[in-house]
Amino acid sequence: MEPTQEVQSEDTPHVEEPKKEVITPKEEPKPSKSFGVKLLPWVITIAVAFIGGLAVLFFTLYQPKVTTFIADLKAAQEAASTASQKLSTAETDLALAQTNLQTANATIDDLTAQLTDTQLFSLIYKFQADVNAARVALLKLDPASSLQALNFIKQDLADLEKTTLDPDALAGFKERIASAEANLETDPAKSVDSLDTLYNNLLFLISNLKK
Repeated sequence: MEPTQEVQSEDTPHVEEPKKEVITPKEEPKPSKSFGVKLLPWVITIAVAFIGGLAVLFFTLYQPKVTTFIADLKAAQEAASTASQKLSTAETDLALAQTNLQTANATIDDLTAQLTDTQLFSLIYKFQADVNAARVALLKLDPASSLQALNFIKQDLADLEKTTLDPDALAGFKERIASAEANLETDPAKSVDSLDTLYNNLLFLISNLKK
């Protein structure tokens, strides 16, 4: 068996395989970095540092001021609210005071009118009393006392004319006083008649004023 194998081996020609070429890829040249790309990290670093500086500056310098400003603003708002409440209260008090003042003025006007009426009636009653005194003196045949009473009567009429009394309400009073004075000694009866008329006129005046 072995010889046969050797023969076969010799008979078969030896063929050399062609060598394969190994192709090594060529390295492409790396492009050089541009100036902008090289500068970018520095720009970013500077920007971050600048922003950080601004943040530090803000929190150390401006933040307290902002906090203080906010606190002052809140205080001002609270003060404004308090002032508004006080103003509202003051307006209410003012309205109440105005109402009280109007009431007081109305009361004063009413009391003034009452006082005026009282003073007016006081003068009329005095006038009436003096007329009655003059009549009594004439009836007693005392012309001197009658003359004195007539002088008081003339003053009473002058005082009444200074009041707010309508002048028409005193119409004819002067003429009756003058008649009583003129006839005091010559014709006392006429003087008494004039005084009686004057007395009745005063009663009529009082009655109309009380209505």
